[in-house]
Amino acid sequence: MNNKNILLTICIFFVILFACSALAVKESTGAFSVEIKQITDKITMYGEAKLSINVENKLSKEDTYTLKFGDLTQWPIYYTDPHTDYMSGFNVPSKASYTTKAYFRPDKEIGKGYRNVYITVKSKASSDKLEFAIPIYILSLSEAEKRYLPNVRVTFDFPEKIDPRDEQKLKVTLQNLNIKHIPDLEIHVESNSINFYNLTSLTSEQTKTLVFPIKLDPLQPPEKDFIKVKVNTGPYVFNSERKAFEIIDYTTKFSKKEELATSLLKKEKITTYTNIGNTEKTQTIRAIAPFWRIIFVSAYPKDYSIVREEGVRYYSWDLTLQPMEEKSISIVTNHRIILYLIILILIAISAYYMFRSPIQITKIAKNIELHKGVISEVKVMLNIRNISNQPLEHVKVLDKIPNMANITQDFDIGTVKPSKIMKHESQGYTLVKWDLEELDPNEDRLITYRMKSKLSIFGNFELPRCKVKFKTKTGKKRVVRSNKLVIRA
Repeated sequence: MNNKNILLTICIFFVILFACSALAVKESTGAFSVEIKQITDKITMYGEAKLSINVENKLSKEDTYTLKFGDLTQWPIYYTDPHTDYMSGFNVPSKASYTTKAYFRPDKEIGKGYRNVYITVKSKASSDKLEFAIPIYILSLSEAEKRYLPNVRVTFDFPEKIDPRDEQKLKVTLQNLNIKHIPDLEIHVESNSINFYNLTSLTSEQTKTLVFPIKLDPLQPPEKDFIKVKVNTGPYVFNSERKAFEIIDYTTKFSKKEELATSLLKKEKITTYTNIGNTEKTQTIRAIAPFWRIIFVSAYPKDYSIVREEGVRYYSWDLTLQPMEEKSISIVTNHRIILYLIILILIAISAYYMFRSPIQITKIAKNIELHKGVISEVKVMLNIRNISNQPLEHVKVLDKIPNMANITQDFDIGTVKPSKIMKHESQGYTLVKWDLEELDPNEDRLITYRMKSKLSIFGNFELPRCKVKFKTKTGKKRVVRSNKLVIRA
């Protein structure tokens, strides 16, 4: 081959190389389009290829997209930034676009030249997918260059199941595979829940094991996650394999704290429940609610239900609490109602004795005489009693006798005689009046009179109530009436 052909071949090679460096591939379906750009497309077997993946959602609703990488035997180390874009996919709103970055590290035996990275993007809403083969150029290195380029093997140990309340140990082992000393080696630990950075160094062909304490938020919710360790020095990046781990659910029963507040004839038991777990939890809380104490016991909050179990009656609540949320339940036993009832009874008794009439009057009939089956004569007795502890003066007793009968002038010895007898023919009765000058405390005074019928009275008839008028010590006029009297033949 002459010099011209060699020069032409070199020029074509660089034109192709330049064209590949600027490669941007775009494809679309009716549902979405994908554009992939090469950011870093020429690497050594120790380097890392970097691609930009832009997804545009053409649908009128949000869609979820997933990524799949092929031929992983040649590209054993791969990830996206953020990692979740590859592990669980990503959402793109309607008529919007989203860009993620993808990184690939080749196998050490991949060889020089062009090697394809295979990428598949799939839509969840439409099930459409687009497939790409993106060329990456692998540069060759001399043995001397290989020996003096950084090359680190990264491995680590981490528990598969962790309790976020406990401190965990992450053991990272770094092996310098070359004789080159690495003074500044950055260590990045990455997962959804664990992210931290550390700095170390490696001497020639040194193997170093570092142990890092990992302390999570105790309220970290349960989840399945992946962890990986990435180290880099300058532009050279070395990744470990990803390992799965799980943050466990340690949620147990609610913790509770009880307080007792007491006062006069009242007791309140306050129980505070706290969810000390790392997930939302619902728990049924019960408190005995004996039926025989129902008027004395109240429960709060009021959104309880009443349940019976094995003959026992309970208040029941279904409490739903977030991590570290707390809620109080109170049972109030209040016997003050007994005190209130006693006070009311005492007030009623006091009011009765305070406001009752100091005079009682009872009207009864005696010695009912019959003539040929009809009532002819009746003896009426008025019993007047001073039930107060004070003497009463100027007491007037008034009684009405219907016109069908007349009062006789035959009064018993010792009885008080009427002071006035007034006929009211138009009103249908005769008014009889007695004046009592004084009634001593607890004194009984008996007034009797007889009445004879003017007409034949068959069966029963009724006599009106008798009235007693008097003045209180304060000068207030009072009137007391007796019972009605029914005369039965």
